Amino acid sequence: MYMMMARMKVRSMLNTTIPTAKATLYAIGMAKLFALEIGPLLTALFLSGRIGGSYAGKVATLQATSQTKLLRTLGIHPQMWTFLPAMAAAVLASPLLTVLGTMIAILLGGVVGPKYGIGTLEIYREHVREAVFPTLPFNEALQESWFAALVEISTYPPIFHLWKAITFISIVLVVAEVAARWQPHLSPKNVPGVITGSVVIASLLVIVADWGFSQWLILRL
Repeated sequence: MYMMMARMKVRSMLNTTIPTAKATLYAIGMAKLFALEIGPLLTALFLSGRIGGSYAGKVATLQATSQTKLLRTLGIHPQMWTFLPAMAAAVLASPLLTVLGTMIAILLGGVVGPKYGIGTLEIYREHVREAVFPTLPFNEALQESWFAALVEISTYPPIFHLWKAITFISIVLVVAEVAARWQPHLSPKNVPGVITGSVVIASLLVIVADWGFSQWLILRL
């Protein structure tokens, strides 16, 4: 009788606490995973082919058709003509696309979870809000040192999210620029190889950079 009562108490406690804990872990996991990790990485890998490959092809074509030499002859710096406008547009577009994709993923998580019995939409929204927009202990960090305050701000989830997106797209554009201008006497038949090499190298460097961000965040936490 004692063992039966103990098992009933344990089962009752588990039935009460496990669904709540599961819902909490699910909401926090979705928010942290997409806001800090997967969201910026996936967007950067997609844009590596779309923006990076397109830009590398454009500049490589200019190289192969001697239009870069023509720009220099006209007194126009090639990077001022192509790289700076592309970088400015990418730095604006990439964070917006990253935020939009992450928001869609998190919202879909709130729809899918309750369908499988993992909490409710209200609980999901509450925990996601707390995970993505936590209270920033800025005053305490500032009292410690200005560097600690800077670290707190830079690792705040929305800022960290945008920081990663801008870093990743910068890597993509810089790699595309270097790959496209690496060969001064590029022939038209080698332009597809330049595009492929740019996309592959940029994707690998983005993955390495994401690993570095993850390690920094782990050390911070």
